[in-house]
Amino acid sequence: MSLTTQYVKASDGTEVAFEIGPAANIDSFFVFSMHKTGSTLLNQMLADVCQIANVPLFCPEMIEFRNGLPLGDLDLSVQSRFRQRGYCFSGFRTFPKYLEDFDLKQMRKIFLIRDPRDMVVSRYFSAKISHPIAKGELGEKMKKLREQVASMGVDEYSLWYSKVISFQFTDYARNIFDSNVKIFRYEDVIFEKRKWLTDTLDYAGIDILESQIHEIADKYDIVPDVEDETKHIRRVTPGDHKIKLKPETIEQLNNTFADMLRRFNYNATDA
Repeated sequence: MSLTTQYVKASDGTEVAFEIGPAANIDSFFVFSMHKTGSTLLNQMLADVCQIANVPLFCPEMIEFRNGLPLGDLDLSVQSRFRQRGYCFSGFRTFPKYLEDFDLKQMRKIFLIRDPRDMVVSRYFSAKISHPIAKGELGEKMKKLREQVASMGVDEYSLWYSKVISFQFTDYARNIFDSNVKIFRYEDVIFEKRKWLTDTLDYAGIDILESQIHEIADKYDIVPDVEDETKHIRRVTPGDHKIKLKPETIEQLNNTFADMLRRFNYNATDA
C-alpha cells in the first residue's frame, strides 16, 4: 500500500502530519473502546488485518499521542475525513468532542468493553508504572498523573478513577449505542481471538483468508504465566479486582458501575 503524507489541524490551528494509504472499496467503520479493555490488542490485530487487506487506518488518538497533543485535541475540520468511504477509523479510547455533533447512526461501529472493576485496577498499574510517556503537553500531563498515582494505593485510585470511567461510558452510551454498533467483551478478544477476529471482519466487510485470520490471532495470543507489574500485558485473567481490591471497595464499585455491569452481563454479586 503506497502512503501519502496528509495533515490534520490541532485545536490551536497547528497542522500535524501523518501518513495514510488510498481508500479501499469498503464502507468505512469506526472502532471504539476504553482504556484497559484490551484496546491495544484490538488495534494491533486490526492493523495487521488492514495491512493485508489494503484498508487504510486513520487513528486520531495515535496522531495526537505521537505529537504530544492532548487526546481529543483535533480541530472540528477533522470531521470531513469521517465522511469518506473506504477507511477504518480506529484507536478511540474515549469519545472525542469533535465527534459529538457528527451523525454516527448510519456508520458501522465496533465497541470493546471490559468488566469496569478490572479496568480500574489495570489502569492503576498502567498509570503508575507501565504506560509509555508521550512528549509535549500530553507528556507533561502524564508525568504529573504518574506522580499523583505514585502516592495512591490501588483502592483509593480505583474509587477515584471509577468516576472517570462512568463519565466516559455515559459519553459512549449517548453517542454510539444504536442499531449499528457491534459490542464485544474483553473476554472475547482474550480467549476467543480467532472467533472474535472472524466475527469482527464479517461485520466490517473485510475479506482475508481464514489462514491469515488464524495467523494474526495466534500471533497475539499471549497470556503471561506470572504477573509482571512493569509490563503492558501484566495479567489478562478476568476477575483481577477480586484479588487486588478490598471487599468494601468492590461494593462501592458495584454501585458506581451498576448500569455497566448489568448491561454487559458482568455479575455484581461475584465479588
